[in-house]
Amino acid sequence: MRKDRASFISVGGTPYEITSRDRKGVLEYSSAWPWSDIALSKNLNKDKIKMISKQTLCIIGNGFDLYDWNGKTPNTSYKCFGEYLKDNEPEIYDAFAKHFSLDGNWGNFETVLSEPDIESIWDYLRNYMDDSNPHRSGEVSWEAEKYVGLLTNKMSEALRTFISGEAYKHGGIQYPKNLNGIQLHLPKNALYLSFNYTNTLERYYGILESRICYLHGKSGRDEDLIIGHGVDPEELEIPENLPVMPDNLSAEQQERWLEQMSDQYSFSAELTKEEVNQYWRESFKDTKVIIKEHDEFFQRCAGINRVIIMGHSLSGVDLPYFEEIKKKVDSNAHWSVSYNSEDEKNHLRTAIKNLGVLDEQISLFQLSSPPFN
Repeated sequence: MRKDRASFISVGGTPYEITSRDRKGVLEYSSAWPWSDIALSKNLNKDKIKMISKQTLCIIGNGFDLYDWNGKTPNTSYKCFGEYLKDNEPEIYDAFAKHFSLDGNWGNFETVLSEPDIESIWDYLRNYMDDSNPHRSGEVSWEAEKYVGLLTNKMSEALRTFISGEAYKHGGIQYPKNLNGIQLHLPKNALYLSFNYTNTLERYYGILESRICYLHGKSGRDEDLIIGHGVDPEELEIPENLPVMPDNLSAEQQERWLEQMSDQYSFSAELTKEEVNQYWRESFKDTKVIIKEHDEFFQRCAGINRVIIMGHSLSGVDLPYFEEIKKKVDSNAHWSVSYNSEDEKNHLRTAIKNLGVLDEQISLFQLSSPPFN
C-alpha cells in the first residue's frame, strides 16, 4: 500500500486528509479538521472516494472501561474503589462512610461529595475542642485539617494508586495484557475526550495520545487526578450561626449582652470552622478552570458533525463540559449516546435535549453496537 502524494483533497467543498491508496487505486482518507489555512492540492470525483465523511468526536466515560468483554475488562468502578479503600485505607473509608450518604451506591460517588453531613463532622471534632488550656486551643484545628485531608487529598492519592495497576494484588485495578478480538473498532481518525483516568484508548485501541484529551488527568503522569463535586464554594452559603443582639436594649443592656457573648466565644470553634469550610474548596471540581486549561482541544472540536458518547451517565457535575462541546460542534451535529439499561434512555435523551440539541439529532445505542462498527 503506497502513500498518495497529495496531503488533502476537496469533495463538495469539504477538506479531507488522504492517508493511503489501496490496490485498486481508490483513495482511503480521514477527515481533516476544517481549519481555514488548509491548502487543498487536489479535487477528485466523489464516487472515487471511500468516504469516512463525518468528522467525529468520541466522548469516553467510565462505563466504557466497565463494559464486560468476556470478563477481561478491568474493574474501574467506584464500587471497586470503595472496596479497595475499605481493605487498604480504612481510615479514609471510615471517614467517608460516616459523613456521606452513599446508601451502598458508590456509582454516585462524585455526586455525594457535595453532600457531606457537616453536623456529624462537627460532632466528631468537638471531642478535640478545649479553650480552657491555651496550649491545646489549636489541637482541634490540626485534627480538622487532617480530617479534611483524608476526604480530599488522601482520597485522590488513594485513587491514583488504585488505578495505577501497581496495587492489583491488594484489590487495585488489574489490567489484562490485551483485548484482542473482543474490543470495539474505534475510529483512529476521531478526536477523543476522555473522562477516564486510564490509558485504555492508547493501550488497547492504538489511539494516538495527540488525539485524546484526558480531562481529569491520566494515570501514570506526574499530575493530580481530579475528583470532586460541582458546588462552587464562592456561591455556597455557609451558615455562621452567630447570635443576634435583641432589639430595644438599653446601652447598659447592650454592654452586658456583648460581655456575655464574649464569654461564650470559642477560639477552638472558630479555628475548626475555617478548616471544615476548607473542605468545599479542596473538593471542588472547577469546570471553568478545567475547560480553560484544555481550550486548545475544545477549539479543535469546531465543525464536528458527529458526537458519540460511550459509557457516560451525563451526571450534573460534568454537564458544563457538554455545554462547552455543544457550543463548539456544528449546530446540526448528530449526537449518539450509549445506554446500559432501558431505564437510562429517557434520562440520557433528556440530558442531551437540555443542551439545545433537537430530538431528531439524537440516537441511543448499546455499547456492544456502536454507530461506527
